[in-house]
Amino acid sequence: AHEVAHLLLKKVEADQSNTDSFRISNHENREIEQSCEQIAASLLMPTDMFSRQAETEGWELAAVTTLANSFDTSIVATAIRLAKLHPEPCLLGYWAFGNSQNKMPRPKWSITNIRSRGTQIHLVPKKGIDPFTTVRSAAITGELWRGTEMVSVGSKTPQISPKFTEAKRYGKAENAFVLTLTYL
Repeated sequence: AHEVAHLLLKKVEADQSNTDSFRISNHENREIEQSCEQIAASLLMPTDMFSRQAETEGWELAAVTTLANSFDTSIVATAIRLAKLHPEPCLLGYWAFGNSQNKMPRPKWSITNIRSRGTQIHLVPKKGIDPFTTVRSAAITGELWRGTEMVSVGSKTPQISPKFTEAKRYGKAENAFVLTLTYL
C-alpha cells in the first residue's frame, strides 16, 4: 500500500509539473514518506473499521497485536494508527535497543495525536529515581506494563508532569523494540 501511494503521488507530481526529473529536499522527502504512510494506513486500516475494532478491543497497547492481525498490518503501523485515531490525547513512543550490550532501549521517535504545531511533547527521566521504570520493566519482561512517567509538554517553558503510560516489548533478539503509549 505504501508503494501504491508513491505511484499515486508521482502521478500527481508529474501531472502538476509536466516533467519527469526534479530534485526534492530531505524535508520534502520526509513529507512524501509521511504522506505515503498515511495513505497506506487509510487503505489498510480504514478509519471507521479501525475505530470500531479498537473500540471493541480497547484503545490501548494490549490491543495492538490483535488489531495488527485483524488488518494484516505491522505492529508499528497499527500502533501509529491507534495513536493517531485515539479518542484521548496521547503520545506514542518507539524505543530501540541498539547494540546487544545495551539493556535499556533508547527513544528513537514519538508521535502525538495533538494537532498543535511547534509543541514538543516527550518523556523525560525522573529525577532521583530510576528513569523510565515502565519502559525498563517492559523491556526486561516482554509483558505489558502500566505506570507513571514524566512528560514534558511545550517548547519554550515546558510543563513537566506525571502521566499514565503503558509500555510493551515487541519482537525478538536484535529486532526487539518497546512501544509506549502515554495519555496526556
